[in-house]
Amino acid sequence: MLIKDIVFYQNMFAKWETGGESLREGFELLQEIGNLYVVPANTLKDRLRDGLLGRAKRELLIPYLQRREDYMTSGIDLIISGGI
Repeated sequence: MLIKDIVFYQNMFAKWETGGESLREGFELLQEIGNLYVVPANTLKDRLRDGLLGRAKRELLIPYLQRREDYMTSGIDLIISGGI
């Protein structure tokens, strides 16, 4: 639901051609954060290293990652402690 809502608002602002590049990038970052909950754990390291998430501060991403059901069982805690 979160990702659908983000895409809806992103498309709405794009249609209105308002907000510029920074707003577009902000929505893309929100979409990437939403994707943190649905991507397989084995792809997280690459996602957190590349693109917009790679430029985000690690301490801002940790609370989102900790909310994943598989945080402790899939080694996400190790990915974080080893540095993103």
